[in-house]
Amino acid sequence: MQFVSFVTNLGLSPSGLKESAAILAFVCNLSKVIHLHICCNNLASRQAPPHEAQRALFYVKTN
Repeated sequence: MQFVSFVTNLGLSPSGLKESAAILAFVCNLSKVIHLHICCNNLASRQAPPHEAQRALFYVKTN
């Protein structure tokens, strides 16, 4: 309930909230992609076996 009153006090409309939610989802997905890229680079630099890469991909996908 406090969040709703906080949002109301900010004067955000429902469409503004949808836009904010879309931006937040984009940022979260972007951070997952960056994390995946870092994992792949680390695994490639170590020439890790394929099962380690699969584990890293599963972790990023489910996190």
